[in-house]
Amino acid sequence: MSMANYDALPGPADEKIQHNLVGNAVENVVLDIRYAMSRFIAQPLTTMIIIITLALSIGATTAIFSVVNGLLFQATPFKDSDKLVILQQQDLAKQQTYGFSASEMLDYQQQSQTFENMAEYHNMTFTMYGHGDPIRVRTGVVSSNFFNMLNIRPLLGRTFTESEDDIGAEPLVLLTYEFWQSEFDGQQDIIEQSVEFNNRSHKIIGVLPHFPQFPDVNDVYMAIPSCPWRSSEHALSNRGMRMMSGFAKIKPDSSLHDVNSEVATIAKRLSGTYPEAYGENADISATALSLHDELVKGSRPYLYTLLATTLLLFLIASANVANLTLSQHSKRKREFAVRSSLGATKARLAQLLLTESLLLSLLGGGLGLIFAFLGLDFLKGFAANFSSLASEISIDSTVMLFALAISTISGTIAGIVPSFSKINLVSSLKEGGKSSYSTDHGILRNSLLICQFALSLTLLIAAGLTIKSLNNLQNVDVGFSAKNIDIAQVDLNWTVYNNGQQRWQISQQILQEVRKLPYISSSALGMTYPNDTVAGNFNGIRQAIQLDDRDFNPDDVLPDTFVRPVTDGYFDTIDSNLLQGRTFSADDDDKGPNVAIINEKLAKKWWPNDSAINHTISLDQGETWLTIIGVVENIHEAGAAIAPSFQIYLAMAQTPVPHIAILAKHDGNANATFTEDFKDIIARLDNRQPISKFETLQQATDNSVALQRFLAQLLALFSAIALVITISGVGGVMSYMVNLRTREIGIRMAIGADKIKVITLILSYGIKLTVIGVIIGIAGAYFSGNWLSTQLFDISAFDLAIYVTAVTSLLIIATFACLLPAWRASTIPPMDALKQ
Repeated sequence: MSMANYDALPGPADEKIQHNLVGNAVENVVLDIRYAMSRFIAQPLTTMIIIITLALSIGATTAIFSVVNGLLFQATPFKDSDKLVILQQQDLAKQQTYGFSASEMLDYQQQSQTFENMAEYHNMTFTMYGHGDPIRVRTGVVSSNFFNMLNIRPLLGRTFTESEDDIGAEPLVLLTYEFWQSEFDGQQDIIEQSVEFNNRSHKIIGVLPHFPQFPDVNDVYMAIPSCPWRSSEHALSNRGMRMMSGFAKIKPDSSLHDVNSEVATIAKRLSGTYPEAYGENADISATALSLHDELVKGSRPYLYTLLATTLLLFLIASANVANLTLSQHSKRKREFAVRSSLGATKARLAQLLLTESLLLSLLGGGLGLIFAFLGLDFLKGFAANFSSLASEISIDSTVMLFALAISTISGTIAGIVPSFSKINLVSSLKEGGKSSYSTDHGILRNSLLICQFALSLTLLIAAGLTIKSLNNLQNVDVGFSAKNIDIAQVDLNWTVYNNGQQRWQISQQILQEVRKLPYISSSALGMTYPNDTVAGNFNGIRQAIQLDDRDFNPDDVLPDTFVRPVTDGYFDTIDSNLLQGRTFSADDDDKGPNVAIINEKLAKKWWPNDSAINHTISLDQGETWLTIIGVVENIHEAGAAIAPSFQIYLAMAQTPVPHIAILAKHDGNANATFTEDFKDIIARLDNRQPISKFETLQQATDNSVALQRFLAQLLALFSAIALVITISGVGGVMSYMVNLRTREIGIRMAIGADKIKVITLILSYGIKLTVIGVIIGIAGAYFSGNWLSTQLFDISAFDLAIYVTAVTSLLIIATFACLLPAWRASTIPPMDALKQ
């Protein structure tokens, strides 16, 4: 080693100096923390205002970020989740999406070169016996490799093996964690016990852990042979029976683009090989969709809107805290002048200010984290409306680091801003900490206040647009009335009621007994009802409808068309208007002519210049013809935000179904007794028949706008918090300005200014800042309104009434916030003011 290099190495003296520097820095920080704590105790009101302001904004932002992080940023809890996809087939010519038949699933498995694994899934509802009262159980039917592909390991027992996919294998069932806890009280000895499904004993072989289920939330899972539909000869041989969803895992060396290219090719090949299974002129393709994207489908716009809202709230709070910190800094000018005269450097003073502000922001962030914890269950309930991943939302290390980051950012900004000011030792010591408002960070303080006004107005207008959207939704004429209608859903046990005659007989008996209840004014049966969450599984029709007055085109499939069997009294019960013809009667049974009722939208589609009454249609390519006997108004079946679909109603006596809903209209005082009375009716008619669900039509309708209502409530809450923070900031800044201008005010009053002029002076200054903030806020609100108008129902980016209301409200509130300091200034005795 050269002498030059040796001399460059640190020696004992250098190390000692470095050690002393580090020690001094640590000692200074400790001293600063102690001093900061003593200051906080000495001025508890200001300290609490700052901490609570930060806690509210950081807590709200952290809570919303935990939802965004859990749903959008984190991977699903499945192994190699980025390689998991969901498959679907499409007829591009008809713009329809299909599942897979058993034969198609096998074809894709055999022909694909990009899949490491492929599994099938479909959902059924069965009746479970052998453990207390009979209950309806939501059942997922899967291939044996389904759980291994997702890397789900059972808590107890085992999952299915490959040999248990074979038709004729022993009936087996897995319990989900939630069903195991609710129905079996978490029994540890549940394995090898048996329950009955579909007149067969099924052995329980395992209990699954909690995991986000998709596309349905099930109670149990069955192997393929255990499902009577999937294992039937019809399902095995019929390529048109597309009841399965396909899940797959992509090979490590393949991409989603490779998979989509391959499955589209396979789909084309199959449609060419088996044209009879797809229909004439079909344009069949297939796509692979990311499992994670499908789990959070539709949630991104709402989540980003909420996150942006809370970030605006955080900025408002940070600006308010920075203003309060500037006020405190100005009051401490003599202190800083003394410190400087005793040798404190500018860096040392900056360190003191930064330590104080960081300590405050961390205390506020800690309290905000507690607020986020308290609101987590509430937000998880909101997120559960659109994703089963809601159960994975938590305040984890990532969320805590986010809270720490925004707390640090807020504290750093508030601590650094005052340190840019220059301290004049002579003037500061002479003035005792007083200075002119115009020279004492006046421009910066006013700019922060203007930003608060602008951001608050943006939030107010966003909340107003969201509330108006919700109001628009609730005022839509949905084509029915939900008032005072109780609903009971019954899924008839198909092993007992396995033909149409038996299904109609028990359905008719149930309806007759309900109509005997003294408080029921009207009742009917329907396969489903408006806003029923399972309606999409039962109502859809994907085939061309033949009309009596034109040539049949099998490719002319109407999109969004459903068929619903109902009984007489259905439209009267839900107060839906008959526009032409008549509704169903008791005479429309299996002995009478087949009849149907259509909605106005479909009548105008088929016969725009003619009456639809007495025209005939066929849903099965001419085998059965239905005479149209009535036209009813359009009903929003899937919520007010979704336009009415094409609707065909059949007489249930002519088309009995295994899934029925009993709609019972009462006088408004009997919904508590209907549940018990209906349970008694079912027990008398068939004590082995379970009831699937009770709800009211009003609940179903309210649930259809629950997401929009929740968003409106949160935005209203956040804008209210922002307004309170801003107004408190206005009051604080104006009070501080009055304090600095006390001598000036005294001089004005001494030479003749009255109270009104003094109040006007202070008010005009505050209102001027408010108006500047309003002008900037209107521009920001317009841009945010453009975004919201794409997400909300029937609103425009610029709604004059909402803008005027928000601006007026902000100006009035800001004026009142300035009044107290202005009034205080007008009451100062001139001689006292001149002495200061």
